[in-house]
Amino acid sequence: MTFKKILSLVLACCMIFAVLSLTSCGDKSGNENKNDDENNNPAGNGGGEGTENEDKTYTVTVVDGEGNPIEGVKLVITDEKTYPTATTGENGKASVSLPEGNVSVMVTSVPDGYLKPEKVSGIYHAVFTNGKAELTITLEKEASNTVTYTVKVVDQNGDAVVGIDVQICYDGICAKAVGTNEDGEIKSELAPNTVVDVKLYNLEGYTLPDPVNGDYHAVISEGETEVTVQITKN
Repeated sequence: MTFKKILSLVLACCMIFAVLSLTSCGDKSGNENKNDDENNNPAGNGGGEGTENEDKTYTVTVVDGEGNPIEGVKLVITDEKTYPTATTGENGKASVSLPEGNVSVMVTSVPDGYLKPEKVSGIYHAVFTNGKAELTITLEKEASNTVTYTVKVVDQNGDAVVGIDVQICYDGICAKAVGTNEDGEIKSELAPNTVVDVKLYNLEGYTLPDPVNGDYHAVISEGETEVTVQITKN
């Protein structure tokens, strides 16, 4: 074999080796880039999916029949997974933060003189609907079991007389005498349809009116709530 043939054979081998080395390096680089992509986004989901809903502020406003805010109403505002409590402030509002979703309200306590609202869903008194984050609950006042009875004392000119002691009696009970105020009145809370007898004392400078029922000078009949008694100035 001549020298030229040997040299050609050596050069051919070197070229084959160089091509194989470049191919191996190119495969390795491609694999590394692919692995980097998988590490940055292992799920292949764009990196933005799968996160939980953020909390949302839910606000309840409690008012009376005239729209006035009611303070001190205790509530449970719940997504039925957690049950945070809240109490309305001077503005009648109470708020909690919960994940956005189905949220209901239970009124657990109301101030004296008010009634709990009727339930709208199971044990709940209100429900946030259509994605809303605010709602209003209206409380009705309790029906009063008493009526205000008024006795007014005037002179012969129809002017109010201050400081006349007035005693009212009803159902066999006589209350302590009370002096008339600047309007010539005394007031008392009694059950509806109570018959009230009226006595007057300390009428210095005035003449007592004639009795109308034994020793009494006036009567509030059943179904009525006030009476005016006229006295005469001496």
